[in-house]
Amino acid sequence: MNYSLNKSLKGEVVLSVTGVFERHETDDLRHQLKEFIDNGTKDIVVDLYSLHFLNSQLIAILIALYNIVSTTNGTLKIINVKPSLMSVFKSMRLDSRFQIELIDDKD
Repeated sequence: MNYSLNKSLKGEVVLSVTGVFERHETDDLRHQLKEFIDNGTKDIVVDLYSLHFLNSQLIAILIALYNIVSTTNGTLKIINVKPSLMSVFKSMRLDSRFQIELIDDKD
């Protein structure tokens, strides 16, 4: 899996994901995200533009992030979601919990 974590000018953390999450990589990502949150970041944006497969490792991270930002009055926004990935969110009823924006195919 490849991912990048950056802080935007708005102060939110942007997590961009490509590839597939592997179990050994999730601990490192969780640690990095926890550092941002411990340092005052409340809002997280997860960009799935380059992701083609949503596995249980990523879903677990998204649920954990949602729970964490909810306790800090922050927000979790998932952007650039392909319709095939949206069907996974809907089947798990996570679309009612997460703020999700579908990918804009007009580009």
